[in-house]
Amino acid sequence: MLMRLWCYVAAHGTKKPGWSLDSLGKPIDKAVLVEAAGTTEKKFDELMRECTRNGHVRKISYVKRGVIAFPAMSRRADTYTKRNVRTKFEVSSKFVRHNNTIQDNTKNNKTPLPPFTKGGRLTRAQLKAAELKRARVHGGCPHHPRCHTYAECIAQLALELKGRA
Repeated sequence: MLMRLWCYVAAHGTKKPGWSLDSLGKPIDKAVLVEAAGTTEKKFDELMRECTRNGHVRKISYVKRGVIAFPAMSRRADTYTKRNVRTKFEVSSKFVRHNNTIQDNTKNNKTPLPPFTKGGRLTRAQLKAAELKRARVHGGCPHHPRCHTYAECIAQLALELKGRA
């Protein structure tokens, strides 16, 4: 029951990771959660009592608003996001490419960034502009031959945009 409920909240809770909130920030109806858990309302209430007692679900949010909040799911989402951002690009001495290696525990790669045209690192605005340009191209990558990864394409587009500025 708990695993089914966990999966339902992960797939349908849209406001915050691990919270049973819909896109408007309202709690998902209890009847829907009972059905998702595949049990009766009485057994669901017992499950929630046990989960709030042992800390699997935040007690305050469930008692006050009827919102199921899984702290472990929120922590995993935060950890995943930090790891994903940290490992999105691997920097080597000559080029930027997508990191396909296993994540290690280092916080930052101390290798200096390669010199770009007009110097400096790519800014967040330049990367965002490159993402928008890629999104507007039919079929994704505008390069010939096509880039192997999304990150490689974004890096090339950002460098092209930076060179034009």
